[in-house]
Amino acid sequence: MANFSKKMQSQCVKMLKFIAPVSEKLADPDYVIPGATLDVLEQHIKEIVDLFMNADAEVKREFRTIADDAESLRRLGDLIRQFREGYIQISMKTTVTDVQKRVAAIKTLLNSRGGRKKSGNSLGCILVLLILAGLGWFFRAQILEMIQTSSRDAESVLYEDKDAENSDLNNAEADGSETDAEMATEMDETEEETE
Repeated sequence: MANFSKKMQSQCVKMLKFIAPVSEKLADPDYVIPGATLDVLEQHIKEIVDLFMNADAEVKREFRTIADDAESLRRLGDLIRQFREGYIQISMKTTVTDVQKRVAAIKTLLNSRGGRKKSGNSLGCILVLLILAGLGWFFRAQILEMIQTSSRDAESVLYEDKDAENSDLNNAEADGSETDAEMATEMDETEEETE
């Protein structure tokens, strides 16, 4: 993987160094790229495309983000060849700019992958888990005691709430029975008066 990345970056750097002055000259609309320059351009494109296309499956899977750029470079190389053979007419300024963009994109992707550390340091994670497990085992008695204390506190709060509720119900029943007695007394008095 690292070998492929290094080779591909080297090829991209060579191509970008070569193509920069060509791109500047194409700012002049009268400039015509010489055949020898087009030969070198085609050769650089072929080297980049072949490096990716001939890589093994694992490398292609790992660097699949550059597959589209490599395929686009292959098509641009075909366009340049067909232009040189007289089959098609293309704007060389646009074509060279497209090649430059694709090569720069591949280089950028490779640089970002190289600068990024592999995620998931498994040894570090295992070490942290072992430390946490060891601390849990060492303090298990204190942890169990804390859990039991908190559950006892919760139970006592629950019982206090139930006792308060029962007390309120008893008071309400007592108030209700006093009211019933008063009403019965009043009814007796009313009956006596009517008699």
